[in-house]
Amino acid sequence: MYRKTSVTLPIAIRTDEEVRQWLEGNPEDWEGALDLDVSYIDPRATCDDHEICDIDVTDGQIEVEYRVDYSSYAGCRDITEDDSEKRRVKGQVMGAEITFETLVPDDGMSPSDEL
Repeated sequence: MYRKTSVTLPIAIRTDEEVRQWLEGNPEDWEGALDLDVSYIDPRATCDDHEICDIDVTDGQIEVEYRVDYSSYAGCRDITEDDSEKRRVKGQVMGAEITFETLVPDDGMSPSDEL
């Protein structure tokens, strides 16, 4: 399943390079398109941080590569595990709007789904 996130660009933004620069300079305006959920890795995991690694804009097609840092604490063993995962989100510029499509993991199956 995909979640769509729409972001309005300033009117002065027209070229691919201007879009890329705007995305780099205004992450708070579009970071809602990133998938920061780590619960499918471990139900106890929490997202500690994320970092934009690369933004590519070519012919109105956007690809953002980012890293998600997460940790999980196993209390019974008193162990904290830290790791990171690279992810991508894609989008498209249409006029003065960017539409991102973010892959959203499903909730998984429960035993009752098999009945």
